[in-house]
Amino acid sequence: MHYTLIHLLPNVALFWLLAGKVERQSTLELIVVFLFLAAGANISQWWIMGPNFGGLSGVVYGLMAYLTLLNRWAGIKNYYIDPIFAVLMLVLIPLAFAGFLGKVSSYAHLGGLVSGVVLAFVYSAYLKLPMLSNMLASWRQLTSNDKDKDKDK
Repeated sequence: MHYTLIHLLPNVALFWLLAGKVERQSTLELIVVFLFLAAGANISQWWIMGPNFGGLSGVVYGLMAYLTLLNRWAGIKNYYIDPIFAVLMLVLIPLAFAGFLGKVSSYAHLGGLVSGVVLAFVYSAYLKLPMLSNMLASWRQLTSNDKDKDKDK
């Protein structure tokens, strides 16, 4: 199924739509995200099922997770994805595992999805580091002022 036009065309179209959102932010980010998601998806499929597979859908699932979660967690408005689209994509995973969609690289889909979640978590935490360090600095300032007040008494 992965080497047919009926599977390749939707994957390329979805990749183009989703990757375009990342590329508008940064081409370097897209390259890093693509490599990470491709590695996660392909290693998952290879590890469990062996080397006879191909396709782009694992990266598409990873991009969907990455964009959706960064939109929610980090507030990146350009990364918005319609929730109905995301739910429909997620519904396809158990259908693929159950065999209703034919021979599909289900572990690549799942590996891409998990890789997208991991990458979104790490990147959103990285984006929040300045905010966290500002909060810590404010807390330290508050606690040091309290200690200085205690010394004056």
